[in-house]
Amino acid sequence: MLPRVELVAVADFLCSGRNPWHTPDELRAVAARLIGRRGCRALREAAGLTRVAVDSPQETKTRLFLVDAGMPEPVVNFEIRDSTGVFVARVDLAWPRLRVCLEHEGDGHRSDPRQFRVDITRRERVEDQGWRMVRITDDDLKNGGLELLRRVRAALTERGARW
Repeated sequence: MLPRVELVAVADFLCSGRNPWHTPDELRAVAARLIGRRGCRALREAAGLTRVAVDSPQETKTRLFLVDAGMPEPVVNFEIRDSTGVFVARVDLAWPRLRVCLEHEGDGHRSDPRQFRVDITRRERVEDQGWRMVRITDDDLKNGGLELLRRVRAALTERGARW
């Protein structure tokens, strides 16, 4: 049996992309039919945590980590638009009401000079719309992720979240 995070990441993959293989409702229906079978409880839980429009396993891992730590659930791959409705950016995770977003930066964001410049401009455009961006890497989820939790909690609290 896959660990919970990996099972949810697989379910997210199956329900995302241009031509998703399934919907979350279909996964929940399959899980409901398997009651009593080995792993059915884990499958039901994963189906309940499945989201559409997830672009990477890291988004799933980060979302579940934050929710498990008591943070409000972020919206996956949220589109930020300016006051006239023009597209500004699509961010990995967002708390739209608070105008806080989180971006997972893979190594290519650092090692590719062109991507690095694009990321700088993109961040400025997002922040120009009044958003607070938290940028993370794989290392932020290591060692219990305490620093990541502190940074996200600080950003959400700064924008009015109540705990």
